[in-house]
Amino acid sequence: MDERRQHIMLISRRLLIYSGIALGLTSLLFVGGLWFGRSVFITAVVFGCGIMGGFVSIQQRLGSIEDDELDILSKSWASVLIIPLFGGIFALVLYVIFLTGILDLPIFPKFYIPAFTNDRAVDLPAFLQRTSPVSGQDMAKVMFWSFVAGFSERFVPQVIRSVTSQTESVRGDASQAAARTRRKRPARRTVRPRRNMASGDQAGQ
Repeated sequence: MDERRQHIMLISRRLLIYSGIALGLTSLLFVGGLWFGRSVFITAVVFGCGIMGGFVSIQQRLGSIEDDELDILSKSWASVLIIPLFGGIFALVLYVIFLTGILDLPIFPKFYIPAFTNDRAVDLPAFLQRTSPVSGQDMAKVMFWSFVAGFSERFVPQVIRSVTSQTESVRGDASQAAARTRRKRPARRTVRPRRNMASGDQAGQ
C-alpha cells in the first residue's frame, strides 16, 4: 500500500506540473488570440479545455488504476502526458465537427462563419480570424464540450462512429431506393419496322 500511495503522489505531482505548464501555454495562446484574431483565441481555449479535461480524468481514475499501470505512469513522463494531449486533440476535432453543423442540437454551440466569396485569398483568412460563437452562451458550450472531449476519451470517437454509421445508413437507403426504381421501371418493347407495302409490290413485279 505504501508503494501504491507513493506512485499516486508522484503521478499527482506530475499532473500538477503539467497542468501548470498547460495553463501557461494556453494563456500565451489566449493573449496571441486576442492580438491576432478571435478564431485563434477560440482554438486556444478549446485546446486548453481539452487538455485540462484529460488531466482531471487521469486524477479521477488514479484510485482505481491497477498497480502495474500505476508503476508505468510513475516511471514515464510521456505516459502521463499522452492522455491530456489526446484530450486537446479530441477537443479540436470536436470543434471542427461543431463548425460543420453535423451536430445540430440545442445543447451544442452555434457559430458565426463569414460568407465565402470564392476568393481564396480573402475567404480563408476571414474564416480563420472571424469564425466565432454567436453568443456568450455558445462560448460557454464550446468550453464545456471541449472539457468533456478531454475528460471522456471515448466521447469524440463515439461521435465519429455515429456520424459514420449515419452516413452508411443514408448511402444504403439511397442504394435500395435506386434498386427499387430499377425494378419498377417497365421493360422496353422492341418495335420491328414494318415493310412498306408499295415497295414490296414493286419488288414482286
